[in-house]
Amino acid sequence: MAIGELLDQTTPLFQNETEKLSPYQMNFLRALVDGVRTGFSNAETLQRYNLGTSANVVRLRNALLQKELIEVNGKEVSFADPVFRLWFRREMMF
Repeated sequence: MAIGELLDQTTPLFQNETEKLSPYQMNFLRALVDGVRTGFSNAETLQRYNLGTSANVVRLRNALLQKELIEVNGKEVSFADPVFRLWFRREMMF
């Protein structure tokens, strides 16, 4: 119940953040919340999540890094904020 309340309280902040994202950036985050951590540029991932080209994936990753929504550790990508990850899973997955 406490997690639900936390997510409810952070909704305005996270909605504001996601409203500024492109559809491709949202798709990148959907892949990430689905468990993709590496291999965003492989053909299956590009097609499944509609990420465009492998060059586009680099731009998406860099833009999301700049917005501090994701972190990169070696080759693995993750959400920078675990609360945002939970909120995104609850609100934006359809």
